[in-house]
Amino acid sequence: VLPAYPRLTHRLHKLPLTAGAGHCWLPDPHFDIDKHVFHGPCLPTDLQLQTYVSELLSEGLLTDKPPWELQVLHAAGRQGTTTILRVHQSVADGPALVTMLCRCLADTKVMPRIP
Repeated sequence: VLPAYPRLTHRLHKLPLTAGAGHCWLPDPHFDIDKHVFHGPCLPTDLQLQTYVSELLSEGLLTDKPPWELQVLHAAGRQGTTTILRVHQSVADGPALVTMLCRCLADTKVMPRIP
């Protein structure tokens, strides 16, 4: 995924006033995938999961790394896994993010035709 979408390894840097102010994307020299993809807490009940997600979504993303993260949550006593992907809109807006996910997750093998 990362080679196809280099923006995921970049972070915003504030430009000095002498450069016209604003921000620019620069590669993060300390990029570490483990700071972006990780296991979250074990949340055994739906209420705990809802509370956690609500609190998580009320927090902003850190600015000292590229602005995205993927958390994998497991729940004791329940089957299944919850995956939470947070991506700042400056990385990809809704349609661009859906396109990126479809390209990354799609099965590219062509199924043989049934005679």
